[in-house]
Amino acid sequence: EVLDKVDTHYGLTQGLNIVSQFGIPGDETNPLKNVVLLNRPLPDGNYEIEVQARTRLTSQNGDVGIVLFQDHDTAVYLGHAAFGGGGYNYNPQFQFEKVLKGTRSGSSQDVTYLRGKEITVLFKIVKRGRTYSASVYAPTQKEGEMAWLPVGEQSLLKFKPRLGFYAWNRSAGTYGGGPAHEVNILFEKVLVRTID
Repeated sequence: EVLDKVDTHYGLTQGLNIVSQFGIPGDETNPLKNVVLLNRPLPDGNYEIEVQARTRLTSQNGDVGIVLFQDHDTAVYLGHAAFGGGGYNYNPQFQFEKVLKGTRSGSSQDVTYLRGKEITVLFKIVKRGRTYSASVYAPTQKEGEMAWLPVGEQSLLKFKPRLGFYAWNRSAGTYGGGPAHEVNILFEKVLVRTID
């Protein structure tokens, strides 16, 4: 299922490709576009999800990643995002954000050393009880080294999500005027498994 579908901004070539557009999680006026949801439920009980993806952020306000989505008012987003600094002087980070009844809250892991680089990452969400923990397997500051970077935890009650994939811009424009830069993300592999 594709929510708020725009055919020119997603496709299947060597995996699932989504190109970012303006939209805001939990905002009914400007909802996220092309959120692609799997048409199967996640396991009952505890589980973990790993999604391999490749992307490159080139300017501020881009955000790409995976989502556990119940509806536009109840979801958690794990992504690679770029904020602040203005234009090309942005601050890349991994973030884990909860949307609950229109309110967003979350945590992040700063990765400014990845500014402008194309990267391949593994997004990981582990569910134990009502707690969702997020980490990203990504390049470190040491050349050629990868490691699991913890991003945060969120708790939700009565949460029955589906796994989804997204790319969005937090602003319709950019620092010097004109439309925000589009960001592409290629989702290459998905693994969902039950755990004890």
